[in-house]
Amino acid sequence: MLYRFVLLKIATVMTLFLLGGCASLAFEENLPRLAFAASGTDAFSRNMPVIVSERPRHSYNRIGQPEIVSEARRVTLTINPTKAVVYTEKRSFETANGEYTNLIYRLHFEKVPFSLLPFNLTTGKNVGLLLVVTLNSQQQAVLFTTVHTCGCYLAIQPTNYLPKEAYPDNWNTHQQSVYGAVLPGLLKLGEADDEKLVIYLQDETHRVNHIDVLPLDKVIAQYALQPLTLRPMSDLDKLPRPAGLESGGPESALFESMFETSGAENGYVRGVYKPFEFLLVSWWALDSRVGVDKRYGMVGDDGPSFYTSIKPWARQTSDMRDFPGFLKYWGWRL
Repeated sequence: MLYRFVLLKIATVMTLFLLGGCASLAFEENLPRLAFAASGTDAFSRNMPVIVSERPRHSYNRIGQPEIVSEARRVTLTINPTKAVVYTEKRSFETANGEYTNLIYRLHFEKVPFSLLPFNLTTGKNVGLLLVVTLNSQQQAVLFTTVHTCGCYLAIQPTNYLPKEAYPDNWNTHQQSVYGAVLPGLLKLGEADDEKLVIYLQDETHRVNHIDVLPLDKVIAQYALQPLTLRPMSDLDKLPRPAGLESGGPESALFESMFETSGAENGYVRGVYKPFEFLLVSWWALDSRVGVDKRYGMVGDDGPSFYTSIKPWARQTSDMRDFPGFLKYWGWRL
């Protein structure tokens, strides 16, 4: 009896915390914001969404550059918010219905700061976000996927270029609810010149709380603009070491990966610890590293699974590294 009472108390407290974390996700039109946009004519630049972040006076709300630093002569990672960098990668996949290309964008922030009201469940350093633009064989965007680099808060938006038969059963094309955020159920492209997908991020948690398709000129007229630098995803494995840590050895010794490269932490972002997710979620999710940001690797590599469902029995089927299998798990029929 006592055991059940303790479990009930834990579940109640956890529910209150989770509800508190979702209570402030409504999109507010008139908050101060900063728009991050890439320029260029290559495929990555053309398809890169504009990222609009709330309350940019706080450094943790600005997209940053991962950097290796020395603390007590030990290698650690920090995110420099004075340099806005997004890392890119292209992957192709094929299904029974066609050939597709994923343009993958990875961006990071200093941290999710601690807050009690509303409660920031995801409090921690060096947090990140993945954006995936899925193109069909005509190079039209058919899906936009957003997910935190821990695999949390997944959202998938179809566009008008995706055939309706590819949608999950009973899909609501008007809107969808993603852990308290109301997002579109369908994005209509090709209706305006110079249009861009615009992704709005919440203060502190960097949750996606609004998505729109707008002409870039309209975004620029509304918000201050911060240029984005796009770099290859492979650069995250060759971040320069601080001068005091250079060994004078081979060239590889002058660089470090953003990710841990050995042991039980292999593939996880350096310096990330999510205390509240560990205390409140890990025991029932059966993963002591739940919520910890990680590499978005390839199927079969020795890195961690990039699962997107917290159900322990869905680790493999919801693994985003196998993108066709991941889509099938969530009901999409590309």
